[in-house]
Amino acid sequence: MSSTIHGYSVKLADATHGYGSRGTVQVSVGKTNPQSNTISLFTVSGPIVASLVGVVSTVFGVTTQHLTLGVTGNATAIAAGPSVALASTAVGSVIQLPSAIGAALPAPVTVTGAHAGAVLLEVCNTIITATSDASTTGAVTWILTWAPVSGQYGASVVTN
Repeated sequence: MSSTIHGYSVKLADATHGYGSRGTVQVSVGKTNPQSNTISLFTVSGPIVASLVGVVSTVFGVTTQHLTLGVTGNATAIAAGPSVALASTAVGSVIQLPSAIGAALPAPVTVTGAHAGAVLLEVCNTIITATSDASTTGAVTWILTWAPVSGQYGASVVTN
């Protein structure tokens, strides 16, 4: 039986339809765990819309830790520490943002499958940070997918 659905499966979105190649993926590979400190992940200039996820690239130590994500001056502006502390988090585990800005990070995703959609953030002229409350080993590759807010062509992101 032939398909009665016509159209396309995959198509390059082009600027003539308003999509252009304005979306960017910024990656901070193997960022060492903050060790009871705050580290800078990305410096944002101008207004952007973004999504952030982390992939564990070096196993976390056994010490329990509450990792938070924020911006300069507010360590929990993006996500508060998880209700279940991170300890021995395996390589390949995915750290997702909570469904509400400033809420607790959910447990890392450790199984293959579909999970909650990415939360979109509006960020402007600040530094995105990660802060921990304990000293333990581990590293995370942080992936920021972003685009300038409509009409704001001067926006940029630098990986720290």
